[in-house]
Amino acid sequence: MLDKLSETTAPANVGFRLLTSEVKDLTEDEVVQFRTYPATSTERELKDGRVTHLNDKVEAGLAVTFHWVTAAVKELNDQIRRLNGQHSSIMLQKRIAAGKFPKGLKVLREHFEVDDGNGLALLFRQFDDRASSRQPIDVSGVYQGLHPQLASVNRKIGKLAVDGYTWYQRNVEKVPTPMGDDSYSAFNDSGLYPYILWLNELFAVKSKEMQFPAIVAAIVGTYMGNEGGARAFWHDVVSLANGDDDSTPQTVLSNWLLTIKADKIDRPDPAHLYQGCIYAWNAYRDGRAIPAIRDDIKKNLLTIHD
Repeated sequence: MLDKLSETTAPANVGFRLLTSEVKDLTEDEVVQFRTYPATSTERELKDGRVTHLNDKVEAGLAVTFHWVTAAVKELNDQIRRLNGQHSSIMLQKRIAAGKFPKGLKVLREHFEVDDGNGLALLFRQFDDRASSRQPIDVSGVYQGLHPQLASVNRKIGKLAVDGYTWYQRNVEKVPTPMGDDSYSAFNDSGLYPYILWLNELFAVKSKEMQFPAIVAAIVGTYMGNEGGARAFWHDVVSLANGDDDSTPQTVLSNWLLTIKADKIDRPDPAHLYQGCIYAWNAYRDGRAIPAIRDDIKKNLLTIHD
């Protein structure tokens, strides 16, 4: 830990300066040498999950150039401290011990001069800062952008379309489904394009109360079972709120979702949101009027009526 640093306000100048930057072959000696530097208090808390995640990337052949940073702290007589690269270097240490050191990788080694603790903190904030970090919408957009057929689709709606499809596959169909960023490989399935394009049209009007993965999962399930019926039903749900006949399943569902959106009732968890939507759909397919939405789950999620 960094100690005995002055507790001053942010310095007038930046507080850090780049001295060297070099891409090097990643070797066992490089790892050992980097781990000899003591950490600074700016390093993130060590989390086993991050180490495991990086190890999994190496195992899968997905590792890219690591970025390791050290800094000579002027206020500590130019002592060199480790600033960035803790989790990756620990992961590689473990692979050395196991005799599984990866071959053919590179590491970007950067070395800075830092005035004091404030400079260290400011420098730390420049790596993977929150404004620049990859968000799920960025990953989704990359996969969507690979397919010109989906160029007209709003990226937020495209992501939501896949999130809803994944939720349905995992929670209703109970089939193995890619998780996290991997789920957006679903954009490679051209069979989903008609559904994605239609959802983009459906949500072109004001429909924020419907834009949750579990609700879109209900849309997916009904669309897959009865495309024509789903197009008509969900169009009505979007457009018939506060309609003249407040007992139709479409209007009752629309008003229920709007009430939730307005925080007039506590938002149900995803499974109950899905259940409420399918309850209204089944009533619609059965030709029944309903006084209210029932979203209770006694045993299982409702079976979707054709």
